[in-house]
Amino acid sequence: MARHYSPKSFLRQAPNKLLRQYFESIAIGVDLPWDGLDEAEIEPIFAAMTCAPGDIYRACTTDFHDVHDLADEGGVRTLLAEGKHPKHGLDFAADFQRMGSHLERALWVLLKHPDVFKVARRLDYAVGLSFKTRESIPEPLEPVTSASVAGLEKGLSEYYLKQGRGQGCHVDHYSSGDRLYYFCYLEDYAEMTQVYDDEHNLKTERFRPAFEVIFIYDPVERTLDTRAKGGKDVRLDVEDVFAQTVLGVKLGAPSEAGSEHRLDVLLDRHFEFSIQPEDGIEEVSVRELKVALRGRKQRITLDVSAKAPVKEIYDLLDDVLPIQKFPRSDVAVDRARLKVTFRADKDGRRCSLPLTITPNSHTVKTDQREGIIKSCLKRWKLDVSGSDRGSPQKPGEPAQYMLMR
Repeated sequence: MARHYSPKSFLRQAPNKLLRQYFESIAIGVDLPWDGLDEAEIEPIFAAMTCAPGDIYRACTTDFHDVHDLADEGGVRTLLAEGKHPKHGLDFAADFQRMGSHLERALWVLLKHPDVFKVARRLDYAVGLSFKTRESIPEPLEPVTSASVAGLEKGLSEYYLKQGRGQGCHVDHYSSGDRLYYFCYLEDYAEMTQVYDDEHNLKTERFRPAFEVIFIYDPVERTLDTRAKGGKDVRLDVEDVFAQTVLGVKLGAPSEAGSEHRLDVLLDRHFEFSIQPEDGIEEVSVRELKVALRGRKQRITLDVSAKAPVKEIYDLLDDVLPIQKFPRSDVAVDRARLKVTFRADKDGRRCSLPLTITPNSHTVKTDQREGIIKSCLKRWKLDVSGSDRGSPQKPGEPAQYMLMR
């Protein structure tokens, strides 16, 4: 759930010692009695911020928005991971342990390690965005390097110039784990808007906004995640541009099969989810099943609360569809919703993620846990894309999976 940014709430949560360092770095609030201000006494700080010159005020607001957006468990995890990247070689774990909040941690990184903060903010931004995944990407002809960015900029610009836009193109390239991220910003059509200048006078301003195309390439999984507005044809075109300029290959026609999931095994109350210690997962449970009776048009949705016992969904299934009357071989699963609970972090907080799966799709988003969940779907034999499906496990057979604590 998105958290709302409020400048006064931000100032109340941020430690004064870090606010003082930030304000002094942009030369505002220098006359504030910082040593005598209580942590909750934010009105003088707020006044200094709002009275700053327009460009400084806008920069300050942008920075605080970015800190706010990174001030949660996922954002801090991204900051830790980016700090450890060989480019930085930093381990924030000990420093973070001494701090009292995620907001303090994010603001501290902005002040002390702005390069780490900038990259982490971009990577965190991609979390939760909707991407289209293309699998079985051909192996690149040559190793992928940052030098390919210039070719991608040129290729995307030439493609969008056919639409009368795209004269300018800038690509930011990052790596995180095995994945390579490409944030592409292209020049859009000119627009007119009403704005206020620094003297608070209303005027009309002409500008050329940027629009965004994002690629995430995983050379290990051989997948390409793409976010591009304009429909399927545009997405396929820009994927071809990426493949030719970055990978030096041609993609060819995409497979229409997409992901293929085998969900009927989830009808078995003895099904267990194989978990390895490095997954960081504590528990997986089925919270919802949408089922159909073979040969009939009716659909039944069964769901239990997030706090219900792990096997309660099966008690409900047996009540609604008694196995004596409705053999499980006559029941098909159209949709399943799982609850994936990760082990507690150093602060004792647990994170639970909902995971909805249909025969041809799932709701795994692009974040640092995406690779874990995708690997688990393969290991649990729920994702059978591209595999030999000649001998599927029948619902009701003893499960071949053990939960490893």
